[in-house]
Amino acid sequence: MARRILWAVAVLLAAAALTAGCFSVKVPEPPPGGYVQIGTPSQPATSQDRDRVGRMDKKALEAEVLRLTAENDSLRQQVERQKRENKSLKQEKAQLENRVEDLENQIKNVWKR
Repeated sequence: MARRILWAVAVLLAAAALTAGCFSVKVPEPPPGGYVQIGTPSQPATSQDRDRVGRMDKKALEAEVLRLTAENDSLRQQVERQKRENKSLKQEKAQLENRVEDLENQIKNVWKR
């Protein structure tokens, strides 16, 4: 967890320094098809998507990358939170099942007397 927080802070600091002009990044010529991959295997990119990315300037692309990175981090946090909640609910379910079993045994013992 601490690693992810440190990573998020490092990314945000690097982005702030880059946008403030503290340093510059030399970007080599893009490969065929460009750096930004649009679409997924199930939903291929349309020419409209490619045109939209092609019209974006460097600052807009950097902002989009930062937005997507933040969204990705947020989704990862949500997944982790859901996993913890699921684990907690499973433990509670097991405790309640044990309690029901204990109560059923107590009822059986009462009927035997």
